Amino acid sequence: MLKLEVTFDEINYAGLAAGLIPMLLENLSRKDVKSKEVADLIANLGDAPERMLTAAFGELPQQDMNNLISGIVSIYREDLMKIANEKLKEQNISGGITDIRLENV
Repeated sequence: MLKLEVTFDEINYAGLAAGLIPMLLENLSRKDVKSKEVADLIANLGDAPERMLTAAFGELPQQDMNNLISGIVSIYREDLMKIANEKLKEQNISGGITDIRLENV
């Protein structure tokens, strides 16, 4: 087993969070009929959610942004591992990723 450690610096949090909006809306759409309706309402706002996130992230302290992104990675841990392992398989790389964690340091 190998362990890869990666350190991120100066992350574009607003862009990262905005990139998660489609995945969040897709997951919300699959939950139930009312959740799908809410997701559709949000999707119909166009780029407003992204602009709201950009403004919000401009006001948050770095520690809070780090905690938020760490939490999001934790919530989507299984999905991220699945995506990464699918990409490895596409590249004919044997083995797989068994864990993904993002810690605020």
